[in-house]
Amino acid sequence: MSPPYPWQAQQWRSLTQAVGAQLLGHAYLFSGPQGVGKTDFSHRFVDFLLCDHNRACGACRSCELLGAGNHPDLALVAPEEEGKGLNVDQIRRVRDFFTLTAHFGNRKIALIEHADAMNIAAANALLKILEEPPDGGHLFLLADRPGRLPPTIRSRCVQLNFPKPSLTDTQGWLNDELGREAPPTLGFETPLKHLERLREQSVDLVAKVINLAAGLATHKLTLFEAVDALKECPIDDVFDAVLTTSYLTELERLSLPTRHSPPVTAQRQQLQVIAKSLNSAASFAQIDEIITARRERAAIAGLRDTDLIERLCLGWMTTSRRPTDHKTL
Repeated sequence: MSPPYPWQAQQWRSLTQAVGAQLLGHAYLFSGPQGVGKTDFSHRFVDFLLCDHNRACGACRSCELLGAGNHPDLALVAPEEEGKGLNVDQIRRVRDFFTLTAHFGNRKIALIEHADAMNIAAANALLKILEEPPDGGHLFLLADRPGRLPPTIRSRCVQLNFPKPSLTDTQGWLNDELGREAPPTLGFETPLKHLERLREQSVDLVAKVINLAAGLATHKLTLFEAVDALKECPIDDVFDAVLTTSYLTELERLSLPTRHSPPVTAQRQQLQVIAKSLNSAASFAQIDEIITARRERAAIAGLRDTDLIERLCLGWMTTSRRPTDHKTL
C-alpha cells in the first residue's frame, strides 16, 4: 500500500516502519499548509491501521465499516461549523471514546482535523488525554498552523511535517491528474489547491483568452476591446488562463506531441498565429509579466484588477512582431 500522493513517500515509510517494529506512538501531529494532502494521508493511514490485514484491503469487516463511515474504533473530530473552532465537548467525547474497549483488534484511533482551531478549554481537555495516553489508543492531530497549538501539546506529539512538494513533483502529478500538460504552479499554491482551481477554471475562458491573444498579437483587436472582454472574469482565473495560453503557445512553437495542445483545431490554429507573431523571448517575457503581476496583486494593496489585465494584454501587443521587424538587410 502506498500514500495517496507521491510526495508523501517519506512520511508513509516512517509510519509504516514504526507499525512493523511495534513502535507506533500514542500521539502524532501532522502539520503543513492546506492543500498538501495531509488529510487524505491521515485517512489512508487510519485505514491501514484498522484493516484486519494492515493493508486497507477493502474486503475485511473493518474496511467495510470504514467505507460505510461507522467503524466503532475510529472517532473523527472536526469543527461543527465551517470557520468555527473545536470545542471542549468534542474533546471530552474523545476522552470518553478512549475509555471503551476496542471492538476489533486492540487499536482505537481518534483523528482530529483542524486541531489548531481549538479553544483554550478544548486544548486543556486534550492535554489531559495526552498526559495519560490510553493503552492501544492513537491520536492524530492535523494542523495547518501548528504554532497555534500550545507548546505543551506539541511537545507530547510526534511531529510529522508535510511541506509543499517540489515544483517538479507537483508538475508531474498535475499532468497525470489532468491528462494533459498543466500550467506550472510557479510555487504560488499547494498541489491540491492548484488542481482544484484548474478544474474549476472555465474551459471557455481559456478559449476566450487564446482568441484575444491571437487578435492582439496580429493587431486585429484593440487593447480596450481585450480588457473589456476580460474585466468581469475573476482575476485569478484570468491569470491562470493567460498563463495556460502562453504555455501552450510555446508548446505549439516547439511542435510537441498533440496531447499537450487543445483538442479544438481552431484553438490550435490560433496558438500557431500567436507563436508566429511573437518570438520565443517575447513569449517568455509575457510569462514573467504574469508572475510579476500575480505577486504584486498579493503584496500591494489598491491595485485594480483591470490594470493588471491591461498589462497582460499589452504584452501580446508590444512584444509582437510587426512587419517592420522583418526588413531584409
